[in-house]
Amino acid sequence: MSNRQRTALLGMELNRDRLPLIPEALWTAEQREAVKSIIDGPRGAMIGPFVPLLNAPALMNRVQELGAQLRFKGILPDKLRELAILLTAHEWGQSFEWNHHAPLAAHAGVRDDVILAISKGMFPERLEIQEQLVCEVVRQIHTDKGHVSDELFSRASEALGVSGLLELVVIVGYYGTLAMIMNISETPSS
Repeated sequence: MSNRQRTALLGMELNRDRLPLIPEALWTAEQREAVKSIIDGPRGAMIGPFVPLLNAPALMNRVQELGAQLRFKGILPDKLRELAILLTAHEWGQSFEWNHHAPLAAHAGVRDDVILAISKGMFPERLEIQEQLVCEVVRQIHTDKGHVSDELFSRASEALGVSGLLELVVIVGYYGTLAMIMNISETPSS
């Protein structure tokens, strides 16, 4: 992990915010519509990755729609989804996502010691079978560029279902995308 990633996870990033929220008076009609869609949806506010994405409102709409599907209508239990998000946020050194989702993970039932282990880059211990598989799949996706072994694929698709495994992969990709957007934008951690 780079020094920048370590400091970001500790909430000590530079707070440059390369792409801050565009002043409302300068919004185009397309941007106003995109903001309305987010505010009227389950998120209720323009936060995190959607602030820099407002510079590309059509793209922002598609990204937020995928995220809303995964987060609010997905088939994986909240606990497993939030676990995957934390693993991905840590992998990318993304403090906004970490700070936003760590409380959601705890509320969904991810144990404090598991959250702490992930924050330190350690593989959590004493996990339930599905949690263990999520951690293994996410770790292998991150370390092997999206590949997982036949053995892990078989165990994960049996335990999570093929649809659940595919959703897990999309969660990792989606939150990796958000992390990259916020990392290049230097979005503040809160």
